[in-house]
Amino acid sequence: MEMTRERKILLASMVLAVTGWVTAAVLMTNVGTYKLQAERSESNATNWKRQAGKAYTEFLKSSSAPGSATFLIPVGASIQCNTNASPDNSKAIIDCNNAIIYPPKEF
Repeated sequence: MEMTRERKILLASMVLAVTGWVTAAVLMTNVGTYKLQAERSESNATNWKRQAGKAYTEFLKSSSAPGSATFLIPVGASIQCNTNASPDNSKAIIDCNNAIIYPPKEF
């Protein structure tokens, strides 16, 4: 059976279409993998930032006078405390006993 010009064009179009669909499927699989990897990286960055904040907080505490519960916090530092609303929702209570202090951006 001899292939006519129309059959050759049809066959080439079919091969091109199948190749396109396979490429699209591979790309979609890779996009899902990259999204998962980005989420993991974001989670790791958050954990490292928290650990660095804890270390910075301990550094500030250790630089204060021995036995003192007070220490200086640099201007621009970010303080993360627990905030709880009272039952009547008229006041916010801030608990900074376990606060994490993050260094200023230019640190």
